[in-house]
Parts: sequence; structure tokens; C-alpha cells
Amino acid sequence: MSKLAKLFRGIGSFIKGHPFISLLIFIAALIACTGITYELMHYTSSPEFCRKCHPNEGVGPLAEYHTWSNNVHAANGVECIDCHSSSPGAWGYMKAKMGGLYDLFAELFISKEAKLAKLSRFEGNPKESAALVGQNVCLHCHSDKVNIDNRKAHVMSFAGVAMRQIDRVVNPEFRNIFGLRDIITERSSYTSDPNHSLHVVENGALCADCHIKVSHSGSYYSNIDMQTCFDCHEIKRSEGKKPAENDNCVICHATQVSVQAGVAAQSFGVEDVVWEMASNDCMDCHENAFDRPSRESCENCHEEGYAELKDMFQENFDEQLVKADAFWSSHLKDRRQLTRSKREIFNSYEQLLNILKNDGSRGIHNSGYTDKIFEHLAVLEEEFTDGGESVGEGSETPE
Repeated sequence: MSKLAKLFRGIGSFIKGHPFISLLIFIAALIACTGITYELMHYTSSPEFCRKCHPNEGVGPLAEYHTWSNNVHAANGVECIDCHSSSPGAWGYMKAKMGGLYDLFAELFISKEAKLAKLSRFEGNPKESAALVGQNVCLHCHSDKVNIDNRKAHVMSFAGVAMRQIDRVVNPEFRNIFGLRDIITERSSYTSDPNHSLHVVENGALCADCHIKVSHSGSYYSNIDMQTCFDCHEIKRSEGKKPAENDNCVICHATQVSVQAGVAAQSFGVEDVVWEMASNDCMDCHENAFDRPSRESCENCHEEGYAELKDMFQENFDEQLVKADAFWSSHLKDRRQLTRSKREIFNSYEQLLNILKNDGSRGIHNSGYTDKIFEHLAVLEEEFTDGGESVGEGSETPE
């Protein structure tokens, strides 16, 4: 008789002679295996594990961990496994894990050159990128309707245990925590707004068509390349459609227009400030869509020495922005632990800060108004430090 046969016979004899103890051992082993499997799946889903195969710094193939770590998604706890999936839910998670097995195989058995060639396919290719991150995955967090539909269509957990953050996202509660709008049904009052309903719902655009490197541009926010908009609009015109003209700046650059008019932060309680440039057309200062005005272009209209005043405005703006950005950054990772009232203050602070950043002129569009916004940010800092009682009940517990 072989050693293996003797082992199985011995185990069988033990089970027959000690059925209760055998049952306890089986249950303990099952619990241990389940726990080990759970922890192993979590570990192999973590960004730190992904970093082992994507270790580079900078931007581009193999630097995906680095670019993600400097992005808004990382700051708000959105990890690789949350996005890199065909769909939310338990089955989407398992499909992503099965896809990861191929990535592990590739890491072990194919050359670095082959890896770079494979990853380079996604550079600037919306369709390839959309295959990596499904449209419903993006809209699951950024749209209430898609979130509801996904939660009806997919099982979101294994026996009540959700394996990743996206599967725990329930809108509008999730959006409210982060001060996000529903991009399909709500237009933005504090950022440039491309009208997602028009592009996504009516014209079937993919998120990746515009946000090609939304988490991997190397920046905190991923700005859309205007040339991408222009190129797409030219294609649509050749198909007989009538998208917005390229020189119709105000269609998308609502932030700049409202800052120049001195009304961008009305909803936050910042008083209007009319500026002498409020009636200027964009092309009075901008020669084209891509080049910013220079010192010389200012002095073409203004008296000699005005460029020095422009520099002073921008230096003052930069000094105030550094301080405001430092306050915001220092509390960013604590957002989920804040009381509701403090979170409302923080979200308002973030949205006002985004107005200043998205305007892009560093105070030139309306220096008096940007100073007013900075003053309001200082007030919000005091309210936040005092506990937020002026916005809500400071005794509320975190959600």
C-alpha cells in the first residue's frame, strides 16, 4: 500500500472515530481558508501590489502607480481595482481579478519591451482605454441614474461583503460626501462645463474620448486638450452635424466668463464685483485659442508699464493661492471623517478654490473679484477651525 493510500485511510479512520472533532476541524479549516483567500484577494487588489509591476515615476507606460498617486482619485481613496473593471459588482470584481492573472503571467514571462508595447496601445487611444475602464464604471460614481441601474443589474457583494469601494458607492449620498454633482443632470456653476448630457447621452461619447488619461496624466486634475474637442467637432461637421464652433469660447469656458463678469461665486455668498474688462471679448486679449496673452499684448491696449501691474496682480494671486491650497491639502484625506457641517464647509472651500484654479488667468480676468473669493476662503477657514457650527450642528458624527 502506498504512503498516500495509508494517509487517506488514516484520515478516514479518524473521522469515523471522532466525527464531532472532525467537523470542528473542517469548519476551522474552512474559516481559515476563507480568511486567507479574502486577505490574499485584497492584497493583490491594492495599489501597492500593482506598483510591483508598474514601478516607474514620471508619466507613461509603467508609471501608472505614480500618476495615479498624484491624482484626485487617489486622494479620495479610489484605487486601481475600483476603475479597472468592465462593470461594478461582485462579478465585475472577479472578472478584473481573472484579468489580473494574465497581467501576472505577463510580468513573469514576457519581456519589458513587450510590456511597454502592450501598454503603449492605450496611449491616446480612447477605444482601447474604454476597454480598460468601462463607461458604466465612471458613471457609477458620477451619475445617480447609472448608479441606481447598476445596483439593480449587478450583485454588489459576496454574501454581504463588498470587496472594493466602488461596490459600496450609493448615490446621491456618495456624491454629497465629496461635493460632486450628477454630471448628467446637473450643470456646473463653478467649473467649465462641457455638457455631459449632450455628449454622453445624446451623442454616445465615451468618457475616454475626452478624459483619455483621467487618472494617469501626472496631474491632480486631468485637463482636456482643446485640440481633442476641435478635432472631434470637425469630424462631426463632416458627418453633417452642427457642434459648437471652435471660436465660441463661452460654450465651454463658463468659469472664465463668470469670473470676468464678477459673478462666479454668487451661490457661495461672494458679492459681485464688476471689472473694467467685463465687456471685453475673449479675442480682444487672446490671439487664438491656445496662446495666453503676453506682457506685450497687454501694453498694446494699455499704457506703458501696465504689464508690471499685471505681474503684481498675478504674484499677489499666487501667494494667496499657495496658502489656500495648503489649507485644503492638509484636510483632504480627512474628508470622510469630518462631521457633516465641517464637510459642507470643506466642499464649499474646494469648489471656490477650483474656481480660482480653473479660471487660469491668475487674477487677470478680475483681480478684485478673485480677492473677494480669497477673503471668503479665509472666512470658511475660520468656520472650519471653529467646528462648523455656523453651517450645521457641530455635534454631528461622521457618516
